[in-house]
Amino acid sequence: MGYTKKESIGHKLRDIGVLVDMGDFPTLMQNLNRSGVINYTDVLIETKSGQHISADIYLVDRATLVQCNIRDITDRKQAEEELRQSLERLRKAVGATIQVLVSAVEARDPYTAGHQTRSANLAGTIAAEMGLSQEKIEGIR
Repeated sequence: MGYTKKESIGHKLRDIGVLVDMGDFPTLMQNLNRSGVINYTDVLIETKSGQHISADIYLVDRATLVQCNIRDITDRKQAEEELRQSLERLRKAVGATIQVLVSAVEARDPYTAGHQTRSANLAGTIAAEMGLSQEKIEGIR
């Protein structure tokens, strides 16, 4: 985070860039005593230079002291976003491929034109009524 040992020791987490609201500190410490570990995931932290990073924070009770581990997860979050975008592009490509195949089949047999689309829409509607997730509905459709 850019702070020296001297700048960190004896200071509160919020004084060294942790922006998460830890609420009522005595209650937090009681919870820590009870469970031994408190975990904050995807916390926004400001480094000494003013850069904002995402981090996971683990507070571990060691009886005579509380150890706080902060792990920078910025790269992981960026990789997850890139993966999400790639998945979305792949879904669109698969959808376009299916549309081309449907058009080819309909051009060959105009009597059943639109049947595939109507069947897919009906299956999607039934899946939605069943309360399935959006991902499953799209897969069925």
